[in-house]
Amino acid sequence: MAHIKNRLRGLLAAFVALVAALAIVPGMAFALTNGSTGTVTISGFDSDDTVTLYKVVDTTYDADHNTIDHAWNANVKDYMESTAHLTIDQYEALADDATGEGETAASIRAALNAAIEGGSAQGIPTENVGGTVTASGLTMGQYYVLVQTAEGSLRTYQHMIVSVQPTAQADGSWSEPVLGDRIDQPKYTEETVVEKDITGDEPSKGYLPGTEVEFTITTAIPSYALNTNWDETSFTITDTRTNLVAPADDAYAITVGGVPVEMGTDYTVVTDGNATTITFSGSFLQNHQNEDVVVTYTATVAGELDHTEPIENQAVVNPGNGTETDPDTVTLELYKVTGKKVDSEDKSPLQGAVFSIYRESNDIPGFQAEGDTLIKEGITSGPDGSFEYDPLADGEYYLVETKAPAGYELLDGAVAFSTDDANDDNVITLTDVKNDEDSGIHLPQTGGAGTIALTAAGVVLVAGAAAFIVRSRKEN
Repeated sequence: MAHIKNRLRGLLAAFVALVAALAIVPGMAFALTNGSTGTVTISGFDSDDTVTLYKVVDTTYDADHNTIDHAWNANVKDYMESTAHLTIDQYEALADDATGEGETAASIRAALNAAIEGGSAQGIPTENVGGTVTASGLTMGQYYVLVQTAEGSLRTYQHMIVSVQPTAQADGSWSEPVLGDRIDQPKYTEETVVEKDITGDEPSKGYLPGTEVEFTITTAIPSYALNTNWDETSFTITDTRTNLVAPADDAYAITVGGVPVEMGTDYTVVTDGNATTITFSGSFLQNHQNEDVVVTYTATVAGELDHTEPIENQAVVNPGNGTETDPDTVTLELYKVTGKKVDSEDKSPLQGAVFSIYRESNDIPGFQAEGDTLIKEGITSGPDGSFEYDPLADGEYYLVETKAPAGYELLDGAVAFSTDDANDDNVITLTDVKNDEDSGIHLPQTGGAGTIALTAAGVVLVAGAAAFIVRSRKEN
């Protein structure tokens, strides 16, 4: 949809300005009539591309009032007003108010497609010489450019609307020559591609079993050859999942050219095991060439996974012209953390240490029990001092000891670790987690329970000492 917005904005602004910039064009001025014509030239096509123009706006000259007027072309007027729900005044007003312009552009395309399908819109052929297309004898107005590529091509052109307008003179009059647009290089993508992305907000625990993941597939319907057999042509998007629960067939939200489309009417969905195929028929493609396709849906991560089972989602597109895109795959890795609890002096293994794991989730450096997300508690070291947890999602974590082994002091502070530290097998190995033997003196951690009591006791001792000193001085 964005591919037409800049072009529309420029053309609509020209409507409001009445192409006053053309007043500086040098050359002899001739009397303007409504039969005056101009030429449009567009370079940069493939030499085998077929380009057709469809007139959507008529420009007429009122010699009595020296004004230029615009109206929908009669062949598309009903479609613009009934399908696009857009009057010519609203179209012109968009030059001053671009709100909703993208949706309007999509509606204009849909209306013209309907007019072409209904046989009302009349195409104007062009001559393609070495990739340069020229259309002469065009009456004043605006023209939609439809490109049909050579057989086997995957090139996708962005939509274009070209203008043919008279020259504005310095005295405010209008005259010939009637000037058509010249475009040196239409914008396009060389081949149909597909992109698969994760969108939406990530869960605070990361993408673990049971959580939902929002995926977005982005691609485009290409231009098709002029001799395309639409009854035998289809455009398919195949989405293959690993360790994801398949969404319902009606759970896919799809837009084409920025406009929502309907399952059953515009496309079909078939799920077979881990693969879902979305299919657009030839009759739909015929009227939606060069339009963006966006597919959004949510899938749930399957349960009972470990670090050896990545979550994968792959999309591939078959445009129906004998080719297939390279697949685009999104992979979500899972990880395991392991460690060993040992004596700080002789490195002997310690059994019975209990840990919790938190995931960094509040973007404040360091561990905060109230701000970071608890992933798992009750992780206990075994007879050999070892402990582990599986799976963890990608992220930053804190290992917090909640109970020390018998005869040892509780570990002071949290041990920070990251999935970036994992080896090729997605295992994070913590260096020995050491504990000191219990000295019998237990100072509370900063901010911990007992701090207030110790502070109060200290105040009492200081006060007592001060009273003793005062009394001693009096006695002396």
